[in-house]
Amino acid sequence: MMNKLYLIIEDRNGNDHQLYYHLADNPIANEWVKKIKHASKIPLDRLYTSKNDRNIDKKEIYTAITEDIKILNNIIGQIYDLKIEYDQNDCNLLHGFTVAHQYDYDVNVRDIFHRLHRKIHLLENIFSNSNKPWLFVEWGEKGGLLTTQYKESPYQYYDLEMLAGNIYQLWAESGKTPYTYWKNQDSDNVEHFINNCKPHTTFRPGFSLCINNITYKPYDKEFEKWFDRYRQVWQKKYNVPNIAAYEHGGVLLATPADNKFKNYSEIYTVKSIKLID
Repeated sequence: MMNKLYLIIEDRNGNDHQLYYHLADNPIANEWVKKIKHASKIPLDRLYTSKNDRNIDKKEIYTAITEDIKILNNIIGQIYDLKIEYDQNDCNLLHGFTVAHQYDYDVNVRDIFHRLHRKIHLLENIFSNSNKPWLFVEWGEKGGLLTTQYKESPYQYYDLEMLAGNIYQLWAESGKTPYTYWKNQDSDNVEHFINNCKPHTTFRPGFSLCINNITYKPYDKEFEKWFDRYRQVWQKKYNVPNIAAYEHGGVLLATPADNKFKNYSEIYTVKSIKLID
């Protein structure tokens, strides 16, 4: 089995670099590289592949959200009122509608929903002053045939200490984690919570490149108390164990080989991934 691969990344100065990797020694990584063998031949979805952009303009995001809502209102009927600015409650409502309906339509409409979905989360990151320590790398719907369910729970392989340069499989479901749902003060409704929060069961070829070291601490006691109200029905609905990692951490997929490039925080985006014969 192939156990080496490399990323082509673009730094913040617009220069390309090749970063070489060794595959991690765990069952999730072994299955993941089989997916990458096929996915590497397909262009990444630039909409879902994130950028390390430190100068995001909130007003531009407001405008982009308004434009997407306007298009959807015209195509499928009124989904939301147009606004000059959007707050966290707007994001919660728009996100709930998007998760519930984005796959009800043809690919052209889905693309608009996907774009809106990304902008909602981008705005939420600004509201929470959250600088994510990783870059998402995704194929979106193009990775559909390579998307499966995990043969075994990935949670038992989760690391809570994540190191810059490593490649991880993070929580990757359509919706929010329970912790994010709580932080966003989303609807205090069991049905809405169940429909918008799912455990990590979907195995996609997408991955995340860690660009800053991070060690996750235990969850807030307030969150644990809040989640106790939903815990049993959530676990029963999705047939999952009583787990501690609802969002934090990820499964290690690959570690850097002998790379000259060390300043991972200066990576702007990932352009492609290749396997080494």
